[in-house]
Amino acid sequence: MHPYLFEIGNFRMPTYGLFVALGYISGAFYFISKRRLADLSKEKAYDTLFWVILSAIIGGKILYILTFWNEFGTTFPERLLESLRSIRYGFVFYGGLITSATALFFFCKRNGIDFLKTTDILSPSLALGHAIGRLGCFCAGCCHGRPTDSFLGIVFSNPESLVKPQFLNIPIHPTQLYSSFSNFAIFFLLNMLLMLQFRRDLKAGIVTASYGILYSLSRFITEFFRGDERGFSILGLSQGQIISVAVFLFSAYFFGKSIKWKMKK
Repeated sequence: MHPYLFEIGNFRMPTYGLFVALGYISGAFYFISKRRLADLSKEKAYDTLFWVILSAIIGGKILYILTFWNEFGTTFPERLLESLRSIRYGFVFYGGLITSATALFFFCKRNGIDFLKTTDILSPSLALGHAIGRLGCFCAGCCHGRPTDSFLGIVFSNPESLVKPQFLNIPIHPTQLYSSFSNFAIFFLLNMLLMLQFRRDLKAGIVTASYGILYSLSRFITEFFRGDERGFSILGLSQGQIISVAVFLFSAYFFGKSIKWKMKK
């Protein structure tokens, strides 16, 4: 693939960084365009995005460091120094999701903003940004799949890619594309549900719960095809799958409660 888009002198533009930036911009643009559905002023919408993005970056980095702490070295100072050196790359999505949701809850509570209405708009925004960002993963070779004989297999040959050396020049699952396509599908579904929810005055939080259900299912399935380092595992399930199960159960419970509440009303 193409870890770097172009090179000018000593400067090289990382393709991963470009797509991640495009993902953030696209998600933010969508959120701003729908802000009135949550009764947000433009100023509050921008403030919301700032805290959500900042906390997501911090949380994603923290969970990455915790997950791969033992691989940064043998002593505490060595691990700490090496983890700081990797500050530009290496993020775990669920870490960012959990911390940003927590930060958003307290931000909304402090500023008199409806939390669930806001997350209902952020959910499709997140799916859109994630879908675009995963294209950057594909170009860089991170979050790659395991070897396969399937016609879907793609060969990574660039030694600068983040694919494991033993997986170079052989067909592997393009799990980054699996994730990207599923997130695009989730975005379109949530966008339609969002419009339906506000037109029919459905209970706030249904779009958010739907995102949790759909993404956790997609992530759980995709993890079976991953070939990169996945952190700890329990009963054959990766860290991502275990968190996905928790997210799915919580989201399904909340979705069911929301539907019942609306029917009773």
